[in-house]
Amino acid sequence: MEAGRPGTGTVRAEPAEVLRDFNASVPARLANPQRVPPAVGRAGAHGPRKGDPPVTPPRRNRRRARGGLNALAILVLALAAAAFAALPAMAATPAQLTLIGTSPEYDEVTITLPDGSPADTSPGLFQLDVTVDGVTERRIAYCLDSEHVIGINTPYEVSLQTAADDPSLGSPANGQIAWLIQETPALLAAAPDPELEAGAIQIAIWIIGDQVDLTTPTDDAVLNARAAALVAASAGRGIAGPVGIQAAQASTCANGPGTTLTVTGTPGTTASLAVTAGQGALSASQVTFDAAGRATVTLTSATVGSATVTVTALGADLTRATRVEGEVPQETGFLVPRTYTASVSVAFTDCTPPPPVVVPLTPPVVIAQTPRLGLTKRAPASVRSGRAVRYTLVVRNPSRTVARNVVLRDRLPSGLAFSRSSVRPSGVGRVLSWNLGTLRPGSQRVVRVWLTAPATLRGARTNVATVSATRTRAVRAAATVRFTPPIPRRIQPAVTG
Repeated sequence: MEAGRPGTGTVRAEPAEVLRDFNASVPARLANPQRVPPAVGRAGAHGPRKGDPPVTPPRRNRRRARGGLNALAILVLALAAAAFAALPAMAATPAQLTLIGTSPEYDEVTITLPDGSPADTSPGLFQLDVTVDGVTERRIAYCLDSEHVIGINTPYEVSLQTAADDPSLGSPANGQIAWLIQETPALLAAAPDPELEAGAIQIAIWIIGDQVDLTTPTDDAVLNARAAALVAASAGRGIAGPVGIQAAQASTCANGPGTTLTVTGTPGTTASLAVTAGQGALSASQVTFDAAGRATVTLTSATVGSATVTVTALGADLTRATRVEGEVPQETGFLVPRTYTASVSVAFTDCTPPPPVVVPLTPPVVIAQTPRLGLTKRAPASVRSGRAVRYTLVVRNPSRTVARNVVLRDRLPSGLAFSRSSVRPSGVGRVLSWNLGTLRPGSQRVVRVWLTAPATLRGARTNVATVSATRTRAVRAAATVRFTPPIPRRIQPAVTG
């Protein structure tokens, strides 16, 4: 079966031999139940009517007569599944629906409606042509309504509804029904008896939707048992719906442990993940959502930059074909495939610490302390000429550094002559000098000098002394002495007598 392109208005093309065999296998009658009053019995919707084809063989013989249907039914189902393209996802979309047939189809059974009344039907998998805006798509479907009938090859005007306009279609019970429709191809492929499996899926959908008696849905014990097993298997199941994804950190380190991505979706369903932009690695490419609808993966990257992760869930909308008016057709349900996606971006930054700055060790700069000297010079303010004058020189080291090679010099003023000193001078002349050697911090040296003046010396004389040492500035000190005439000597006259 090859799909017609959307908008061409064409119906999917079937291989001629498949259509021929398929149409020959489908009874040309009303295909699903009508509530039948007990007095009417099988003469109702599924009994012989004027213009209907001949009555089919009894149930047991029909099973033998259709023994070769399994392979054909599987082939038709596979072709229908391959054509499972999406219809426009519109709320209450007007459409035309035509039942092409039921295959695989179980034997005719009597179902028990919720009020206890019986109805005859041959439960199985519907093959529908659904036309929207001139585009026809083949759908596999099941009956959702056990109170009404539908005719084969009869076009009906219907309204296609999803949970967008009827929230009840998003209920847990309808989630079970959607899961059974979604799993139909796999269930039929694995079933030893596809007709029984298709019939049991239909009965299970009616049980979940409260369309038949929950205790004894049909008069076929084998069918009832398998339907009950399918109801149990679908409990809590659903089909993939909208997904979301969040990162624990919007920014993290490249070449680090990465960040945790939390993915949300329909519990029990799966979703795939991929890095769709940038560079990154995921701890898992597929997740299954837990009972809370959550799953987590880790995103890492060895590259600095942004990485975008997209989560994709292949889901579907449970779509109900609802009659527009009147009593026909019965309501049917099928899936319209839908892809749900969500993305998140994470920035990976360079968290490598910069290399340590190596500062070369520079020897500490030792600032040499310069010694500092002090000098004072004392002498009497005036002296009688002809007498010796004592000068006192005091050399001090007030600094914290030793003064080395200390030299004291004293320049003699005119008219004065060296007489003696307390420290032997190293040089004598018009300049007296003393090599005092080393002077420790806080210590001092005292030098006393005696100079003599002739009796004829008059006036003031200033004596200047200096002291110096290695790496020091010379320091000066002066003393001025005024010389006065000597006191005349008194001569006593000689006493004669």
